[in-house]
Amino acid sequence: MRPLAWTNRGHNSAADIRRILDRDGHRCTACGDSDGPFEVDHIDNTRGPHYNTDANKQTLCVTCHEKKTRAEARRGHQRYYARRRLPQKPHPGLIG
Repeated sequence: MRPLAWTNRGHNSAADIRRILDRDGHRCTACGDSDGPFEVDHIDNTRGPHYNTDANKQTLCVTCHEKKTRAEARRGHQRYYARRRLPQKPHPGLIG
């Protein structure tokens, strides 16, 4: 059995991490790195009924996970500021 090189940010149990690492062949699914350390990432980070399923988890090296997290945060900020710039229309029931 291959030794585990992974970090845990507290979202997954050790058994979950081992299962996902084994499923993904102890490789980063983004860049193919096999040296680690690895983290188990939620592909879709919106909290829904599928959030904690194995199909929504992937193995990423720490570098790829940080890049993905920064990109998600950047998109979230862009959506937030885009909503703030939308013209504010009065509610149809308040017109007239």
